[in-house]
Amino acid sequence: MPVPSLSSSVIAVAALAIAAAGAVGAVGFAQADAPLPPARPDLSAPSFQLASAAPLSCEIAVARRGGMLVLEPVIHASDRVEGTWGLRVSGGGGGNRSDIGQGGAFEARANVPVSLGAVSLGSGTYRATMEVQAGRRSATCAVTASR
Repeated sequence: MPVPSLSSSVIAVAALAIAAAGAVGAVGFAQADAPLPPARPDLSAPSFQLASAAPLSCEIAVARRGGMLVLEPVIHASDRVEGTWGLRVSGGGGGNRSDIGQGGAFEARANVPVSLGAVSLGSGTYRATMEVQAGRRSATCAVTASR
């Protein structure tokens, strides 16, 4: 059975937001085409598993911690992969503006989410976009969040 190429894949991007117990959480999510691994139980931000198929996907988890808005980029893979990732965050509020870029190499084991760190931000509205590349596979995810 031939494997579909990335050019024939449909990449979906979704963002979810909830408000509960005084905290705001969201997950930006993108996927390509194979089952996703189980949700990460240790993620302190509210997290949601989207039903879909993706051999490589990413998410940007959003939480409030200690008065800060915290963004956590995470990669999911259905098999072992090595690749590169980049995260761009821009926005701000109250006369302040941030434009943050970070990225680098990653290695992911099959069905084990890889947290790539966290970005802590002050008051404002921020747009975060993450791009992941592993061989001929790629994924993009984005989220807009406010604190």
